[in-house]
Amino acid sequence: TQSTMYDLVTELHSNNQSVEERVERIEKRLDDLQAVMMQLPDQLARMIAASQAHSPHLRSPLGATSEPPIDEHIGQRGDERQSSPVRRRVSSSPESPPPF
Repeated sequence: TQSTMYDLVTELHSNNQSVEERVERIEKRLDDLQAVMMQLPDQLARMIAASQAHSPHLRSPLGATSEPPIDEHIGQRGDERQSSPVRRRVSSSPESPPPF
């Protein structure tokens, strides 16, 4: 029975070391993630500034919007208008059922 107890204690000690190593790895990953998350606002600000520098039409003066102006005649923005009319498929034979 003493040898059984010794084996159990040895196994528990081994399992404890394994768990401690796993916890240490998880803690390191959490620390790394926290460092990345702390850098995220600065990185986002730099990326937004860089994209605005490359695309000046995205920048707008105070009080103005970055959306294109509304076409007063149609009530749609210029980018919402269709560039070509919608074409419908015309069947050559009137007896054929419409395609679905």
